[in-house]
Amino acid sequence: MRGIEFELPSSAISKYPGCYLTILLKNVPLDKNQVVVSDGTVYKQKEYFQLSDFIVKKQLRDILFSEVLLLSAILQFYPENSMVSEINTYEDFLASNCKLMLIITDCYFIEIYFKDSGWLLTLLKNAENLGAISISIKTDITDGRNEMYV
Repeated sequence: MRGIEFELPSSAISKYPGCYLTILLKNVPLDKNQVVVSDGTVYKQKEYFQLSDFIVKKQLRDILFSEVLLLSAILQFYPENSMVSEINTYEDFLASNCKLMLIITDCYFIEIYFKDSGWLLTLLKNAENLGAISISIKTDITDGRNEMYV
């Protein structure tokens, strides 16, 4: 098992603008992790920002609770003070210290890769609570992603 993928309907995104990631990651122990943003675009107040540029001005937690629309993002969660790696493939992810990698494409399509299989039920329940559709578990056989980019 590699992770999960699903689609968020526009009703979920409009119901929880900006903060749906906090609901999605609820009860996943990532509080003391550093977050690395390797790519991303947000929309706020009729303007587009590169997510990494936006984070310079605000902390990620502030973004997650604000009225922003995440158009695309790649977020990597690492234990504090651990070495950050460049992750281009799933094999790179496995070899890294990264605990969870979240990929958002076109606002609605979400993929979550994680190493702790104990998080599976929590993440599935959180996705269902958000109203996610087309939820599936990613495995070595079913995962069509070759490279980790948006």
